[in-house]
Amino acid sequence: MSRNIILHILLFFLAIPSLHAQKGELVAKVSKSKLGINQRLKIEYSINIQSADNFTPPVYTNFKIIGGPSQSISQSWINGKMTFSKSYTYILQPKKKGEFNLPSASIEVNGEKIKSNTLKVIVLDAVKLPKDPNDPNYIASQNIHLVAEISKSKPYLGEGIYLEYRLYFSENVGIYDNAITESPQYNGFWTQEIKKTGTQVKSGTYNGEKYRYAVLHKALLIPTKSGRLTIDPMKMDIVVAVPTGRVDFFGNPMTRQVRKEFSSVKKIINVKELPLQNKPENFNGAVGEFSLDVSLSKQILKA
Repeated sequence: MSRNIILHILLFFLAIPSLHAQKGELVAKVSKSKLGINQRLKIEYSINIQSADNFTPPVYTNFKIIGGPSQSISQSWINGKMTFSKSYTYILQPKKKGEFNLPSASIEVNGEKIKSNTLKVIVLDAVKLPKDPNDPNYIASQNIHLVAEISKSKPYLGEGIYLEYRLYFSENVGIYDNAITESPQYNGFWTQEIKKTGTQVKSGTYNGEKYRYAVLHKALLIPTKSGRLTIDPMKMDIVVAVPTGRVDFFGNPMTRQVRKEFSSVKKIINVKELPLQNKPENFNGAVGEFSLDVSLSKQILKA
């Protein structure tokens, strides 16, 4: 037997333990960390090991189980690598207001008990609910938010501020298409768009909830007059895939696409006059640090 064949056999057997060395992790996540006492909460426990069994949920002292457990299994091959997930889902109804910790659930993997992470949930006063909580448009409005964020709301006259439009969307929905239907007007500002390459999706928080977000537009604004200035909302038309509550033959959640208009909130900027005390004689009105670079496209021109 040649040395190459022996080497390949040794590498094969050395790789076998790594196939079984994958560490199991039981992850708990909730649909929302803040809710009204008249709302419902979905909690999902997922494990990435096929041999996991004997799932044991925690005791929900301050919540009533009104749905579940429902179980789903997802398995896929991507570039020769298999991914597996088994999940257990419950629907809970809070019994009272307050701040509560949801204890760990547990599951057995090869005789070893694995515990999930704990979660904190805040139950507030009752909120106004729609006639149909399963309305796709309502679900979309609860899971997508178009937000205008400014670096400073009370700048001085001539002081530059940054404006960024972010589209926040939860893991419960998907976005298939979007278009800006109404761009904001920057009356009273000198503006300069900050160009970006591509649209990168990042992780962040909105109103204390975990979201994904993408920066749609960013600009530098310099107020040219003092007083109360208004930045009108940006409006977008977005095609959203919302869950239907059903699963397909393979256990994957089924979705339905809806088209909905979203709008950011109008922003108010209160621009302050520059202080006159100790004003330099050569001051020309610009506030902040600036640099000016000059370059020529050609060094020699034909007459």
